[in-house]
Amino acid sequence: MRWISGILKNTTFRILLGFILISAGSALYVSVYHENLFSYVICKTVLPVQNFFSEIYRSANDIVPQIKTSQEMEKEISDLKSEVRSLREITADYYELKRKNIQYEKYLEFKKKRPEVSFIEASVIGRDPSELFYEFTINKGKEAGVCEGNSVITENGFVGCVYKVEMGVAKVRTILSPDIKLSASDISSGDTGIISGNIKLCDEGLTGLTMIPIQNSIKEGDMVTTTGLSGMYPKNLLVGRIKSVGYDDDNSSSCAVVEPFENIRKVRDILVVVGFEGKGEIAKSVIEKKTEDEVKS
Repeated sequence: MRWISGILKNTTFRILLGFILISAGSALYVSVYHENLFSYVICKTVLPVQNFFSEIYRSANDIVPQIKTSQEMEKEISDLKSEVRSLREITADYYELKRKNIQYEKYLEFKKKRPEVSFIEASVIGRDPSELFYEFTINKGKEAGVCEGNSVITENGFVGCVYKVEMGVAKVRTILSPDIKLSASDISSGDTGIISGNIKLCDEGLTGLTMIPIQNSIKEGDMVTTTGLSGMYPKNLLVGRIKSVGYDDDNSSSCAVVEPFENIRKVRDILVVVGFEGKGEIAKSVIEKKTEDEVKS
């Protein structure tokens, strides 16, 4: 019996015996409750994973919209394109109205300064790329009272004159053209000349003041205005500023380069002068004198 007592007191034996008893108990428990235990383990293992993926699905539904059919997508794209076109048109109309409003304010200010001048508002609707002197077409014609010879101006200054009129449109020749002959003067010195352009100056957006008397006091920076002496154009309309002074060998006279106050090559909105004080007075007097001479003869 001593050897049995010795074995029982042995630490290693006790540990081994405890392990055997625990293993046996576990085996017995599994044999009796193995189905419940397996279900429990599976439940505890799978449930957190299931919850995790369920949460991801709910979040995805909140963020990503439901998949639409191709017909729904096409209709939505078409509606969006229509909305974009409508917004573009509204934006274009807004800026056009804004530009017109600014222009009307300038016209009103000009009218206050020059109440003796009657004019028709018009806009440039066409330019001929092959035309050398930047003549243009406006959107007003005979029906609006536009006539050949009418002056064309802006609030900044003289632009040109109408040379052809039809229903709904008219063509304007600019002061950059050599076909324009406009009587003008230097407001500082009082010296007069004829505004007329040429191809060389036109390329730089400039025009010329020709037929200036040899003895003159014109200097760079002086302002040039219309004289109104012919009765064809209003007087004291701004034309431009003297850029340089020289000598014209062809006409044996002085000449000057004039920089127009208005950008002739880019002008968009203009005024057609249809009435002013002194209009046609020179021409009328010439006709009356001619008639009188014919009667006498």
